[in-house]
Amino acid sequence: MWVRSEPVHDVTYFTPESRARAHGLCCRGGWMGYVGMRAARSRPSPPRRSSRRSTPSIPR
Repeated sequence: MWVRSEPVHDVTYFTPESRARAHGLCCRGGWMGYVGMRAARSRPSPPRRSSRRSTPSIPR
């Protein structure tokens, strides 16, 4: 499996274009760009609902 997926992995994260894009996003060094691109979502996130309830302020 590694033999088949490694070329895709290499082209995705280690080309000069990918490194330039990561550098443009302030990811300094190879590992910061690699981890940042791996952690990034490929599409926008849906809006989150707030888990906090709004409660009226009670004067003390």
